[in-house]
Amino acid sequence: MFDSVGDVLNAIAVSVVLLAASLIAATPSLSQGTSWQSEIEMDGWTRCCGDESGVILIRDAVTPPGSNYKRLWVRIEWAPELENVEAFGLSTRSLEEIDCSQYRSRVLSRSGYPERNLSGTQLYSFDRVAEWRYVAPLINGEYITNTVC
Repeated sequence: MFDSVGDVLNAIAVSVVLLAASLIAATPSLSQGTSWQSEIEMDGWTRCCGDESGVILIRDAVTPPGSNYKRLWVRIEWAPELENVEAFGLSTRSLEEIDCSQYRSRVLSRSGYPERNLSGTQLYSFDRVAEWRYVAPLINGEYITNTVC
């Protein structure tokens, strides 16, 4: 099915992006209505949005001097009952770059962990600059971009 490790990482990245996009954030829900959400440790992260599928947290990252883009860390704590959660992890972290003037973003690196709060032996990690993607309306990317910009 996959010809290389790169193909596997691409498949994981696409799965994570699609699941993140499915968390509708027109009106972010910040309730802690499920037991797994109460296990989330903040540790300097800001809770931004989420629902019963997952919770997205953000944290500032160092943006290179003179850059036209803003960098931030995005952490997603996924619901344990999601399909394929074992492949991408209960907890993921990505370094993202936001282009406020063009309203687009891209992932610079991503890693996944089998346990809540970025814990356990890392399942995967990749450092590869993705293509710029324009932020679609009514998904978490829009909420994150509006918060950062």
